[in-house]
Parts: sequence; structure tokens; C-alpha cells
Amino acid sequence: MKVGAAIYSMLKDDSAVSALVGTRIYPELAEEGASTPYVVYSVVSNTPVDTKESAPVDEAQLEVFSVADTYAAANDLADKVRAALSRQSKKVLDTVTVQSIKYTNEVTEVSAERNMYVSVQDYTARITSAPLLLDVYGGAHSAYSMRRLSLSYNGPCIRVQRSSDNALTDIGFAENSLDLTALQNFVGASDGRIRTVYDQSGNSNDLEQTVTARRPLIIDGGVLQAVDNKPAFKFDGSDDTLPFDNNGLDISSMSSFVVGKYNTTTGDQQAFTGSGSASNKRWYAPRLVGGSFQYTVGDNSAVGTATANTNNNLHTVIAGATQGDVEAFLNGTSVGTKALSSGIDAGEAGLGSRGTSAFMSGFVQEVIVYGSDQSANRTAMENSINTHYSIY
Repeated sequence: MKVGAAIYSMLKDDSAVSALVGTRIYPELAEEGASTPYVVYSVVSNTPVDTKESAPVDEAQLEVFSVADTYAAANDLADKVRAALSRQSKKVLDTVTVQSIKYTNEVTEVSAERNMYVSVQDYTARITSAPLLLDVYGGAHSAYSMRRLSLSYNGPCIRVQRSSDNALTDIGFAENSLDLTALQNFVGASDGRIRTVYDQSGNSNDLEQTVTARRPLIIDGGVLQAVDNKPAFKFDGSDDTLPFDNNGLDISSMSSFVVGKYNTTTGDQQAFTGSGSASNKRWYAPRLVGGSFQYTVGDNSAVGTATANTNNNLHTVIAGATQGDVEAFLNGTSVGTKALSSGIDAGEAGLGSRGTSAFMSGFVQEVIVYGSDQSANRTAMENSINTHYSIY
């Protein structure tokens, strides 16, 4: 867990500390020639502990050094550091939650060789990982992403085939994101194609493409495929697709959240097909056609449309009794509503295409599907997704 980053954030965000040191807060060692006063923090140890908490808990031993030109200034800074850190409780910082920080000891020393005074404080911090998206908004039918979506999911992210010898391996997570080191070490300078995207909902609705040539790329000639520096699977616009198992879903009560980027605004392309066209059971979220994003549920009339672009976008479609209709959203803004329909068609469901047509040229980073109306959680979920991907 990122204990040091949490300590840095708490000190940086404290007005009393920052008034004295500005941004002069350093991990382990101060910059050469740093102006006084400044703070250095060090994580001495970080040990998992057994508790009744559902999330894993780490107990970290910390040292914080308050450095100044005089004895009084060093102790004054140390007092403000202690006030900023001591007895913190349930403070969420990025990917961790600080359960508590306990002040345990302090001594002030003089550095004769540098003519400085240093107040050294010891703390014990208890840290847990902050809840992830599906920990807060559970009950998903399926969830696919290049980041970890739930702390309770301990499986791999994707299964990758490298072109150099067609070997396959699972790639997991590092710090809750796709393990890029493991991925690039495995693929090397060749291509890496995604055979499987594992479902993080706990329902084992994995996306799997058995035909090598139709697998989207994650590494192209040794180069990671990414959007805004975050990994993405790349669909070639020709025949790449990942079939989607929509068993158990019904378009009368369903929600989908799709993060994707089209390379062009021409032709007929589809990022996510939750249900096919048979008997007017469509769930197109979205279809790109005629230069527009078209969100279609039920018959072929659109829920709403928006001018297509080649940006990274968040496409949301929600249907159900709570909302009372179907509504589509582009980057959190409604683009239209439509009366509810019902049923499901498995024939064309998938990512990156509409069955054997409308192949997408572009990238997908995340798809989360619920067999329920998520209108009550929509804004909070969209905000959480946007915070991670910085879409709008």
C-alpha cells in the first residue's frame, strides 16, 4: 500500500505545515541544498496485521524529521507535523484509507556538521486500501477493465498471447492497475493479443476470443496500447471482437458504463453491443453511424444521439423502473430518453463489434454492466470513473 504517499498528502494539505515548508516535504532524503525549514518522512517498516477488517490492514512504523535552523523552529515545525498526523481516523487518500496514526516518541537533535536542528518523531500508522468502484457499487452482472475494480477480486486482469511463439499467460495487477512490467516482459518486442478479459464482478462472465486473428491488441510491435497513458485494448476495425455473454440480462432493467475512444467518426462501428437486433431487443451503447453516437435500445429508433468525436468518452445507458424509461448519457450529460422495451438477444452481443459487422476502430478501457437500474448511483459512478480516466 502507498503509505508514504498518504503521509505526504496529509502534510502537504495541512495549512499550518505548508505555511512553514511550502512543498519542501521529502521521502527518505531531502534535496541537495534544500532550504530550511523542511520535512523528511521515512517508512521504517510496513507489516500486514491480522484483524477482523474485511480489507487487508497494514501497520507501518514511520519516522518524520522536522529540520530547521534553530531549536525553537524545529520544535515548532514538529508540533505542527504532529497536529497534522496524530490521531487521524478514516481519512481516504487516493488508493488508501488511513485508519489511524499514533504518535509514539520524539527527540530533538542537533546536526553540528550542517548547523541544523532536527526533531525526530515516531508514529505508528494503520492503513487499508480504499474501496474500489465495485466495492461501493456492487451487484454488477459483469465488469471488465485494465484496472482492478474490486478489492475482493483476486484473479488476473487479462490473458495475453504473444506473437513471437503464440505462448499464453495471465497478467494481473500491480497497485490496482494492469501489471505493465509483467506484460511487457512477457510480450517483448512482438505483438500481444488479448485472448481473455476476466470478469471482475465475481460472476465469471469472462470475455474470450478463441480465434487468434480476431483478438484485440494490448501490445503492438512492443508498444503498449494506451489512451491518455492508461492501457487499453485496441480493436482494428476489421474483425477484432470479444463476444459478450448476456445471459441473465433483460433490456427492461439494465445499465452499462463504457469508456472508449473511436479512431474515426465515419462508417458504422460499435463499441459495445449488450443485446442484438432480433425482435427489437437492441442494446447499442453506443453505435457510431453517420457521424453520430447513436444510443439504441429496443427498436431501431434512437434513445438519443450526439455528434461523434475521436476523444475518450464515457457512454452510459440506463433502463429500468426506478428511472421509468431508458436514458443515455455522454460524459454525464443526458442525450435523450425512450420508453422501456424488454427481452434479450444473444446473437450479436460483444465488445468491438455488432456480431459480425460494425467493427470498431478504436480503444476500450472499461465496460461495466448491471442487470438492474443504476440511475440512483449513476452520477456517483460516472464521477468515480471520470476521476480515474480524466475524460471530461
